[in-house]
Amino acid sequence: MGERNRSVTISPMTVVLEERNWHASASFKVQNNTEEILYQIWIRLSIEHPHIRIQDFTVETLSPTDESFKEIVLDKDQERKKAKYLVIKRLSPGETRQFIITKNTPYIDSSRRQPKLHAAILSFDKEAPSKKYEVYVDDNFHFTDESERYKLGDFDTCEEAVAACMKIVDEFVEGKYKKGMSFKKLYEGYTGFGEDPFIISDDKKCSFSAWEYAKKRCAELCANS
Repeated sequence: MGERNRSVTISPMTVVLEERNWHASASFKVQNNTEEILYQIWIRLSIEHPHIRIQDFTVETLSPTDESFKEIVLDKDQERKKAKYLVIKRLSPGETRQFIITKNTPYIDSSRRQPKLHAAILSFDKEAPSKKYEVYVDDNFHFTDESERYKLGDFDTCEEAVAACMKIVDEFVEGKYKKGMSFKKLYEGYTGFGEDPFIISDDKKCSFSAWEYAKKRCAELCANS
């Protein structure tokens, strides 16, 4: 376990947040000390202060569009405590990444007790994760209500995920189409009451627009009227 822990190091492991009215006053670094690529590095973050909660701070990089890491908040972790985790998707051999701690809302503490952030490496992988394509489905009739969303499933390839999305749209528009129906009526029926499947994946080249596909299918069906 000791050798594994030395493969990835955090510096410093405890960050003292100096500013009394703390906004973005501290940072820490994560370094890959090996000669191989490491994946899915999990870091547990905890805050030592009576008035600051884990949801009160955010971890960022110098690039606001950086998608090489993500934050995860669990209501209960293995220690049955609410916890925040930082997951770095990939670290090249010898690579060092710097992270900035940002307070979401300012606070004033009359006790003047300095907040401390503790960071600890939990795990990492030496093999690249297999790409997974998740398909979720929204309800156009409740388009702002995420409680109506459901997960259709996981797919091994982008093609399979897209085919699953297309099937959902096809079933609706083909089921609602009647001979002589106008494109406007059929398409508005879909956008008002149909389902809106979409794909979530690390593969940025894989995408699907249900509304665009529905527009194409409605045009094809109504052209035969």
